[in-house]
This record gives sequence, C-alpha cells and structure tokens, in this order.
Amino acid sequence: MGYRLDGVHIAAVVWVDSAVPIGDVVAQFDQVRCLLAGELGPELGPVANSLMVPTDEREARLWFSPAPTRAFAPSRIRAAFESAGIRARLACGRVGDGLRGFRASLKQAERVKALALAGGARPGGRVMFYDDVAPVALLADDLEELRRFVTDVLGDLSVDDERNSWLRETLREFLLRNRSYVATADAMILHRNTIQYRVIQAMELCGQNLDDPDAAFRVQMALEVCRWMAPAVLRAKQ
Repeated sequence: MGYRLDGVHIAAVVWVDSAVPIGDVVAQFDQVRCLLAGELGPELGPVANSLMVPTDEREARLWFSPAPTRAFAPSRIRAAFESAGIRARLACGRVGDGLRGFRASLKQAERVKALALAGGARPGGRVMFYDDVAPVALLADDLEELRRFVTDVLGDLSVDDERNSWLRETLREFLLRNRSYVATADAMILHRNTIQYRVIQAMELCGQNLDDPDAAFRVQMALEVCRWMAPAVLRAKQ
C-alpha cells in the first residue's frame, strides 16, 4: 500500500453530508488529503506520507506520517481547511507511534466523528481534534446517560432555550477563568456586571454549590458536554 506502519501517525475521518453531490465527493476527499499532507509533511508529498481508505461513498479514513521537522499544529490545519472552502468535515486523532498508534489514532478520530454527529453546531467548525474534546468524546457512546448526567447536574439550566444557552456559556467561561469576573468579561467582550448577573442566574437555575470541589467539577464537566453536544443532551422546553 506504500505507507509505512512504523514511525508516527495521525489518523482522521473525513466525510460529507447529503448536501454535497455524490459526483464531488472524491474531489473533496482528495483535496482534504493533499491539504493535510502538505501541512504535515510538505517535503514528502501527498502520497508518500499518507494513506486514504474509503469506507463508503461519503466517508473515508486517512492516515498521515508527519515529517519530524513539522510540528503538529491544529490551529494551522483548521485555518487552512476553512480557508480552502472545503465542504467536507474532518475528525482527527492524536499523534501515535507504530502500529498501536496507527490504530489508536483512528479510534480517537472515530470518537470525535461520533461526537460531531451527536448534536448541532460546534465551536470547532468543520474540523475537530481529539485533544479539544477528549473528556467528552470518551463519554459520548451513551447519549442517554450523558443526558441524564447533564440534567442531574445542571437542573433547569439544562433546558434547551436561547437564554440558557448564553447562561451556560458564561458560566463555562467563568469557571475556565478561575471564577474571575474581569477575565470572563474580557474574554466575552461584555461588562463585568453583565457577567456577574449571568453567573448568579445560572447558579440559581442549576442549584449547585461551587464551593464544593466535587460539585464544581461536575458542573464544569456538564457544561463542557453541553458545549460540544447540545442540543442532543439538553431537556426540551415545556
């Protein structure tokens, strides 16, 4: 097959939805393969350092063996992908060594794809990386259990509506920034008082005590699940 299994590997799953005409699929996959190969090892060429295996008419598995001199930079890959206007979607695993890494990276990529399909729009756009979503991806196999977890932890904050959406995102940013109203306001480009008001509202809805480390961890985890898997894990509004 012309692809060496020793060395290091990055696996990915690429797919297109029904909006892409079937006659355009192969060209889309080739474009993705060449773009990633160019980003990961431009001096090696797209064939020498990559392998593509179609799994059906709208999906393919990809492996790349990045050049030792080329750092793996998800932000650069995401920017190149979006800039090229590619209509396919991409889920990437971690860098792994040898045959074990070849397999493990694919499994990670498949978990990311499953996560991408589980809910609606994602902050990662058309390209998602395992390292960005690993904790959630590991739990995504049991959607019903995840939905129950989110409801138990977030209470009424888990209801699917627009107000709760920005309350959840504000609380997630607040916890991510060590509960700093100033840092959260800067990150979200909002007034400090707005952040404080939203956090109070969010905490009243979820009813958790953030002074309890275990409760704070559960809230943060539930918010991260919502970030990547809403609306699939949310409660319908009555």
